[in-house]
Amino acid sequence: MLARAAVLKSLGYEVITAASAEEALEVAGARAVDLVVTDFRMPEMDGKQLIDALRARGFQMPVILLSGFADKLGFDEKNTGANLVIQKSANEVAVLASAIKRLLGNTRKPPSSAPGTSKRSAAVD
Repeated sequence: MLARAAVLKSLGYEVITAASAEEALEVAGARAVDLVVTDFRMPEMDGKQLIDALRARGFQMPVILLSGFADKLGFDEKNTGANLVIQKSANEVAVLASAIKRLLGNTRKPPSSAPGTSKRSAAVD
């Protein structure tokens, strides 16, 4: 999680990390979040359950599901509720960065060090 967050921060995204699915639900309910990136395998609630809970609460922003087992388990966008499912691999970070750019469009703002600017955010669970 920390490596992904560091890469996204270096690309100019504001990243909010959550230590659990419950915390991710709290963050998504309390803040304007443009995108959620979640792993499938988590304690207490898996990534699909998190996506279901987000959608049940009206969260309509894009969600990316990461899994080392996506291919084996047959995960896709239709059966997970995610906008995109990414198989973990050696090039996962590059695929993730490209996917986020595509899902958010070209709306990323300049880094906040520039006066009067803000960034899009991505919550990583």
